[in-house]
Amino acid sequence: GMAIMFLMVTVSYGGRSLLVENYNGTLPRLLVAPTTSAYVLGGKAFGILLTAIAQLLILIGGTSLMFRLQWGDALGVLVLILASAWGATGWGILFAAILKTPGQIAITGSAVMLLFGILGGSFFDLSMLPDWIQIVNKITPNAWAIDGFYILSVGGALQDIIPQIIALLVMG
Repeated sequence: GMAIMFLMVTVSYGGRSLLVENYNGTLPRLLVAPTTSAYVLGGKAFGILLTAIAQLLILIGGTSLMFRLQWGDALGVLVLILASAWGATGWGILFAAILKTPGQIAITGSAVMLLFGILGGSFFDLSMLPDWIQIVNKITPNAWAIDGFYILSVGGALQDIIPQIIALLVMG
């Protein structure tokens, strides 16, 4: 749960870096280069995605090696890592598109990511909360990723987490 919450914080600040570059004048300079703006912005988004993937790979790989944690089906874990990073990156880029200043992302992004952590089950088991929370939490990538990792950890395989992967890909 904490891994996914901190993943969301990472991509939120990745989206913030777009606005920092715009504010500092480096983004406009890149956009006048002899290439399309899609390449420049796509490259920046790809960098955020790679950071998100690396964060999860290091955490999951490290805990597997150091603490011998069993995350479940290796292919399922890898696909879920990629889908989780993709879904989280989509939210980070969305914040960069909607909010106008780096300060707004720092404040609003942090607040929303904390709310996503609470609603998505990053802090505690949601089964002790009202049933409507089980519906509302589906807007968060946290809920889908945590659910997928739980299914894998109790013996599920890739085919058992297809709904979670689809939801995360749609969010991205």
